Amino acid sequence: MQLDPKHLMLLSEIYHAGGFSEAALSLGTSQPGLSRVVKTLEKRIGEPIFSRSRKPMKLTPIGRRLVDQGSAIRTATKRATESVDRIRSGDEGELRIGGTPFFLDGFVSGLIAEFQAERPNVTVQLVHGYPKDLISQLVGDRLDAALTPVDMLDPETGLEFIPLIRGHNVVACRVGHPLRSRKPLSHADLLEFPWVAPPPLSPLSDDLKNALSAVEGGRIEVVASGGGLGSVVNYVVHSNCLTILPHTVVFALRRQGSVSALPVPLDHPNRTLGIITPSTGTMVPAVRRLSEYLKTRMDAMLEHIRQHEKTLMRSSPAASS
Repeated sequence: MQLDPKHLMLLSEIYHAGGFSEAALSLGTSQPGLSRVVKTLEKRIGEPIFSRSRKPMKLTPIGRRLVDQGSAIRTATKRATESVDRIRSGDEGELRIGGTPFFLDGFVSGLIAEFQAERPNVTVQLVHGYPKDLISQLVGDRLDAALTPVDMLDPETGLEFIPLIRGHNVVACRVGHPLRSRKPLSHADLLEFPWVAPPPLSPLSDDLKNALSAVEGGRIEVVASGGGLGSVVNYVVHSNCLTILPHTVVFALRRQGSVSALPVPLDHPNRTLGIITPSTGTMVPAVRRLSEYLKTRMDAMLEHIRQHEKTLMRSSPAASS
């Protein structure tokens, strides 16, 4: 015997509303229509659902079981409807977000956490990668979005790039580093101290080589390389080592008071940091909301970031020194 779930939901509404008239009013239907539903159910199961001789309305044992099941269906249906609405609005879903390690860990993950705190029904999986690999994963539908620096994006990939901030690298060191008090400071001074190099595949690795290639005798002593942002920062904080970091990461670490930057300008590619997503027609709603949130937050922070950069570089020597 197969019962109609809709009939069970109506039965639950009749019971919880307190009667046929009340249920008809709340459902916007007629009392005779609800009576027919109950009679159809009773005929199908061969048992009464209500004890009609009792006032107020009292359920038979079978009727109580059917009402319980109808209530469960009502609750599940309501939850499913709410979930669909949240997914369509971008307030629910599972996001697979990729990003270059230092930019993702040092700066953007905090903004993603703020976004998620306002949307507790959104879950996030963070994945490390570098531009070429991240784009490949987006095209292969293994990621929903990627936060990465981009020089140029092939339009044939079907991806869109939303710029967030101009990429800018700085020479990072601990706050009490000896070079912090040296004036004037030149690029050649950077060769006096050991370095912690970024992972070989990181764009920062090439940026470091290019930035120091013009320095006469420009070979730096690398005492450690690889690792994540946490290990690089810890190395710098507990030694006189230098490293190269995106300025946004140094900006994000400023409140800790342990990492700063030297006022030495670095030459590096004209690169923009942003979020890559599938084209608008195939974008997951939660990705659209995240993109909008990051763009809004970054725009609001932009002037603070610029002022922080000016403060760091205020005593900058001439680039040719």
